[in-house]
Amino acid sequence: MRAAPFAFVLCLLASAAPARADDDDRTPPAGAARDRFGALESKYLFGFSYGTDLGEVGDLEIGIESGANLGRRTGRYTVFDSEIGIERVPIPRVEIELAAHMGAFRIKNAPGYDDITRTAPTGIANRWRFQILQRGRDAPFGLAFSVEPTVSRRDSETGRATTSVSGDIRLLADYEFVARRLYGAINLGYQPQAMRTPFSLASDEPPFQWRHYATLSASAAFAWRVAPNLTAGGEVSYQRAHDTLGLARYAGQALYAGPTLYWKFQPNAFFAATAQPQLWGRAVGENHTRDLTNFTAARAKARLEFEF
Repeated sequence: MRAAPFAFVLCLLASAAPARADDDDRTPPAGAARDRFGALESKYLFGFSYGTDLGEVGDLEIGIESGANLGRRTGRYTVFDSEIGIERVPIPRVEIELAAHMGAFRIKNAPGYDDITRTAPTGIANRWRFQILQRGRDAPFGLAFSVEPTVSRRDSETGRATTSVSGDIRLLADYEFVARRLYGAINLGYQPQAMRTPFSLASDEPPFQWRHYATLSASAAFAWRVAPNLTAGGEVSYQRAHDTLGLARYAGQALYAGPTLYWKFQPNAFFAATAQPQLWGRAVGENHTRDLTNFTAARAKARLEFEF
């Protein structure tokens, strides 16, 4: 299963649908230019970062997302983590998402990893988002909190069978620097993980022992609305790895940056994507200018979503 190419195909098919009558190229009347840039939900404008908008009560959305982690110090390392999820807004300011994950692993001659070529289910996730401040109504900026517990039966990094419980906890903030045109967002995150180490021929770690890890993250992104249905921008993300759930046993750090794209090709559908190389990093005990022990050389993500 390769969800990223599948998402691109679905996107192209959907965008080929006949244009609506109100989307033709007739010159708008005076004063209507600003109305063309109506309200835009900020949640998926910023690549790996999230905005604070959640939608209206009763909204139901189905999303297909594929993330890629590419490259280690040597050898071949290509891992796709794809998901299909359902999002629902049951009450004001609360959104719930349930997603199933599938992994595709192509690893060969990468230090510390077993050679593996496999596509298999990896786990399920349940994301909760809580909107604390609604941008433009409660305050000039938006503020939200999200938590995403995940239970996995296969390690999303190595592809080996294991048991893993992890989480993605974030504080989200966003702001409109230019009304309906220029958006910005900041995310602060903490991603803990408890994993039972899998049996591996390439690792010296004893198998079937519980290990704990954590990653701290901070990201900033902007998005410029170049057209009513098209937004382009960029994102910078700092990641810091620890071999424990706390802040002790620091393992390494990495800085990613790259462009972002958001295309609302139908009133009820959009496509979003980003691709980001690791610009700088440093692992404990190494003198390289990138940390390819705890992180990958590049990462990417594509998402296709439909609202019902």
